[in-house]
Amino acid sequence: MAFLVIIFICYFTVALIRKTPVRNEWLPLISGGLGLVLSLLAYFIFPSIVPSTSAGVTLSYGFFCGLAATGSNQVFKQAVKFLKIKYNIEVVPDVLDGNQNSEEK
Repeated sequence: MAFLVIIFICYFTVALIRKTPVRNEWLPLISGGLGLVLSLLAYFIFPSIVPSTSAGVTLSYGFFCGLAATGSNQVFKQAVKFLKIKYNIEVVPDVLDGNQNSEEK
């Protein structure tokens, strides 16, 4: 359960960082590092909810949770892009791309 929470925290934190001038190439590393820190905090503060026996294992889980957050974002974006290009289906508005709809221009 703790690692699922870490994934959500990393996902939304990276979504906020994406609005800053930080380059996209750094986002997976930032997310992985945030996962490391959060998992280590959870291991020492709430040891009963972290299902691992050592800090090293917890750190690796945390890093992969951060990467999972970044990967899930990319899977969603690529699926939306595929549906739009291949089948001309508008799943979500162009707000994801930062563009305004043609009616609003």
